[in-house]
Amino acid sequence: MDLETSLSNINIKTDNYETEARKSDSGFEKNIKRAETTSASSYSEVEDENKEKFMRLIKEARQLAENGDVASGIKMYEKAQKIKYSTKLEQRILKMKAFLAEQTESNHPKNDMKQLAPNFYLHRKLFDQLYDHQKEGVLWLWSLYQKKKGGILADDMGLGKTIQIIAFLAGMFDTQNVKCVMIVVPLSVMPNWLNEFNKWTPGINVQEYHGNSKKEKERALSKVRTRGGVLLITYGLVMTTKEVLSEKHGQEFVWDYIILDEGHKIKNATKTSKSVHHVPAKNRIILTGTPVQNNLKELWSLFDYAHQGSLLGTLRTFKMEFETPIIRAREKDATMVEKKLGQEMAETLKNIIKPYFLRRTKAEVQAKKDSHQGDSKSL
Repeated sequence: MDLETSLSNINIKTDNYETEARKSDSGFEKNIKRAETTSASSYSEVEDENKEKFMRLIKEARQLAENGDVASGIKMYEKAQKIKYSTKLEQRILKMKAFLAEQTESNHPKNDMKQLAPNFYLHRKLFDQLYDHQKEGVLWLWSLYQKKKGGILADDMGLGKTIQIIAFLAGMFDTQNVKCVMIVVPLSVMPNWLNEFNKWTPGINVQEYHGNSKKEKERALSKVRTRGGVLLITYGLVMTTKEVLSEKHGQEFVWDYIILDEGHKIKNATKTSKSVHHVPAKNRIILTGTPVQNNLKELWSLFDYAHQGSLLGTLRTFKMEFETPIIRAREKDATMVEKKLGQEMAETLKNIIKPYFLRRTKAEVQAKKDSHQGDSKSL
């Protein structure tokens, strides 16, 4: 079940929670205040002054784009986005940026490079192989990097989450924005990741941290840390070697990125979850096709990892602010006040996580593809 459905059709069984150490809730409180101003379901709920400014910016952006000034149109849309966040508007901005990247000649000295954003390039051959939704996904990942935030890429299976990550990392390595990346995967898909890296980006140093030989694993880790590159490792080995992965020469070692494939494996408080939390990283990305299965605690767990506790606060705070009122609102004997509060908190929660959660279904991607083909025929 996707996130939108899960949050709009809450029917959750209450779990027993363990008491946990309190984290700082300052970031959470800021997110609540910011989200509450954008939790309206229609423009009519925006303050009159902001509504007028919002509509004016949208109109100007549309006119600029129609007149061929796509870059200025994007700026106007982004200004409007700051007034009221909209998923559809975010997708429009990403599509326009992808279009602009295709139309604009790269300023990079190499002709085989395509500029997607300032200081972010992809090899043209790789860029041309990506579908539109994958290009949008790469730009979304770049936007998270610029915000210094983590996120969850939750596309349907078959839409190419792996290639989106590989393309993004290719651009990050080529522009020297990262050096050391760890990708945690189930053992069964490790060969696929290795094959995809070799196919699309053979220049990236990819090492497998796997097997019975301790020396081979140490050599693989050393090559990535010294030369830079990607370390492919299983969830099981993260559990048994988390201390080794977290330090170098007695000092803490911080990875530029840790990416969890099938990240729903950490949705519960298990040894696996605690182990991946233990390894420090500047940025964290979760890949999953099943981000939420109608369970708010699982939702909290994923974002707690991706944002290192800064987005939704502690579990205790999250339960009090969101889970309890949302669950109560769905019960048969809930009062009108309780139902209204539950709906408001569900909407607030969606607005908090929207910028950091990207999910496209196969049906949505196909519908957009059919629509574009229809537009081309009409022209």
